[in-house]
Amino acid sequence: MELIIDDIDPSEDLFFASISNDECQEMILKCSFYRDEQEELYGDQVSKTHIVGYFDQIESVEAWGENGFPMTPPKELIDEACKQLTGLELEIETISHKVNTSPQYYDLV
Repeated sequence: MELIIDDIDPSEDLFFASISNDECQEMILKCSFYRDEQEELYGDQVSKTHIVGYFDQIESVEAWGENGFPMTPPKELIDEACKQLTGLELEIETISHKVNTSPQYYDLV
């Protein structure tokens, strides 16, 4: 089973993932995420702030069988998708900050 992140909608804190395997032709998961910030440092100055999203929960599931008709996906397949999504880190945005790279700055600190 291969999990692919198809689209990220930061305005609604949602992302879409798709799965295809032997049991169903395709399964689309609509998932929510929560945000966090990670700072990148240049010395003692923050040079970038990364806004990242972490998987929260599956909001809805749509699945299609080999014949192309909608189907109810097996619970085991959804559970496996949850395991793969746990710990997933989505890069939402990166904000660059001005840093003082002059040697004089470090003489003052």
